[in-house]
Amino acid sequence: MVRRNSKVSNFTNRGQNFGNSWVVYSHKARRSLTIVNDIELCYWLIFLEFQPGVLKFNLHPAFRILPTKTPRKILLTSEATLVDGALEWHLLYSPEKINFDYLAELREYANSCGATLREYTPATIIPHKYKIMPLLKVCACLAAGKEYSLPPEIVSKAQFYIRQRVRGRMSDLYEQLRDFDTATVHYLVARMFVEGRLKVELSPYFFSPSTEWVNA
Repeated sequence: MVRRNSKVSNFTNRGQNFGNSWVVYSHKARRSLTIVNDIELCYWLIFLEFQPGVLKFNLHPAFRILPTKTPRKILLTSEATLVDGALEWHLLYSPEKINFDYLAELREYANSCGATLREYTPATIIPHKYKIMPLLKVCACLAAGKEYSLPPEIVSKAQFYIRQRVRGRMSDLYEQLRDFDTATVHYLVARMFVEGRLKVELSPYFFSPSTEWVNA
């Protein structure tokens, strides 16, 4: 949920507006998060919440001290643990406002701590802008169902069908699960997608009958 009038729609069209703060629900973290601006929202969606390689993350971790001759405070955007156990430190910044000597020192310090520094800028995000609106739709669905337990029968039926069919359109899945209400099916699809068990075409209409899916 955006706290003020959002410019995300402007960002997705032009990549220029990065104001506003957000409160979002993270299925991966199982809690609500405060996102400080639109560009961080886009980073979180693409490189953390819906990144299959990320097992868990800590957004806005406690600051560290960079142990140089003149110690400096490190404010990372997030710390991420990958599914293979590797540790990443993520830094989202504007190239016009960063000290590149500081970046070099931070890369070295991250390596000494057993982490890899990943750097993100608005230019990193813009090529993925078409994903933002579909992912926000999935987020809204996951937030709405966060207290809901899926019936075991819909999960087993969907998993069996997806394994057998391998790929198809949402209309195929809806037909197979026609005994269940639409909201439950949408929540199931959103869960399987965010958990990396189903790949779904990121069209503007994520839950449209014509949207394609593939077994992950």
